[in-house]
Amino acid sequence: MSCDVPVKLLPEKTFDQVPNPYLVLIPGGGLGTIRAMGNQAIREYLVAAAETAHTVASVCTGALILGAADLLQGRIATTHSAYATFLKRLGARYLPQRWVQDGKFICSAGVSAGIDMALYLSATLVNEQLARASQLVIEYDPQPPFGGIDWRQVDRDAQVPLHHRVDPIRARRPP
Repeated sequence: MSCDVPVKLLPEKTFDQVPNPYLVLIPGGGLGTIRAMGNQAIREYLVAAAETAHTVASVCTGALILGAADLLQGRIATTHSAYATFLKRLGARYLPQRWVQDGKFICSAGVSAGIDMALYLSATLVNEQLARASQLVIEYDPQPPFGGIDWRQVDRDAQVPLHHRVDPIRARRPP
């Protein structure tokens, strides 16, 4: 599938060649996410892979893809705050946190939260030394120029999807 940014991801294997992955990581995006939500082959693979995978993770709107595959029914999950309503409509229990874990499922809220989640996964799946070394290599030391986000002041409903005003739940269904 094409993605929303000019970076091209080229798969090295097909779904059939990786029937039992150890870790499944679903990236997010905009229109690419909506296309993936409606892709039956992707949904079927996720359901099958999630049965045996040690970890199933998503970054940002990737949680909507997991939700479209009915893998987040009743589970706590998170996504970009602008898509929280859609995640709830897919059966997840949305928590407005940087990342959340429910059993083998772990979801991050947005891009930078995905870095936090990745460092946590590195520490959990390998060790803290690797996670700290990775953090150092990418010089991840967040110091936003305007300080942290005061979520009590954010009107989450006003953000619903600012990017393109598309309802991903309706958009993924065939006419």
